[in-house]
Amino acid sequence: MFQIIKQALESNMTNREFCRENSIHEHVFYYWLRRYKEDQSPVEGFIPIKVNGSPPSFKNDKIEIQYPNGIHLSLPGHIEVNRIKTLIGLK
Repeated sequence: MFQIIKQALESNMTNREFCRENSIHEHVFYYWLRRYKEDQSPVEGFIPIKVNGSPPSFKNDKIEIQYPNGIHLSLPGHIEVNRIKTLIGLK
């Protein structure tokens, strides 16, 4: 269904027109549209970071992570990414 939602978003039609033309019930369409948007949004509280090429050097800097519950994590800039993933609970 995500592919159909993508098609609808890329079309120049209203959602109602798209549903009518593709024989989709509107309530089904809006259910999947909501699921699609949830799937596309980042996990609450975290902002995705993409690094192209080799990671930047942080040897003299520090990495700080502020959790929504107020916990503050301050790490040396030279820490390995796998160690950070372990500390924040990612696999």
